[in-house]
Amino acid sequence: MAKRPRLSGGSGGGGGGGGGGLDNGNWTEVHGLIERLNQEMTERFLDHQRRSQASLHHWELERQRQHEQAMERWRQEAREHERHMFGLFARMVGECNAAIAAVAKVASRHSACVSTAAAGAAAGAGAGTSGQRTSSSSSTEAEPRKRDEEARTAEQNGLKEEQEEEEDEEEEEGTQEDDASLL
Repeated sequence: MAKRPRLSGGSGGGGGGGGGGLDNGNWTEVHGLIERLNQEMTERFLDHQRRSQASLHHWELERQRQHEQAMERWRQEAREHERHMFGLFARMVGECNAAIAAVAKVASRHSACVSTAAAGAAAGAGAGTSGQRTSSSSSTEAEPRKRDEEARTAEQNGLKEEQEEEEDEEEEEGTQEDDASLL
């Protein structure tokens, strides 16, 4: 290990001439010491810079990786949401179609019942005017009752058919929901 030169003349032996200043030999040692100090400080600074750059680079890579993961999660959630919304849409369209079909069936049955009742009423009215009239008033009263009973029977039959068709439609809707869930 090299001795450190004294920068000022102090007490103690071995300092050279009587006044203790720096002479040419000591200046070269001081100059070498300063150069080594500068070199060491420069190396430390550059080492710190390299570590800082490596840390920054590592941080940027990690941030980019996290960003890519977040974007992939967002895309996946968007795809799942889109599938879910399409399933809801398909189910709603199926329900609307079933409701429209049910309304159309009820309307056609209702018009059929009304036309059947009207035809029965017209037939009853035609039979009464054809000259086969009985003399008792009870037979004329029986005709409207008979027509009312026929209309009620037709209406009850229509309601039974409606209930059966609604049950069929409910089964069909269940099948449509299963089909929509497969999407």
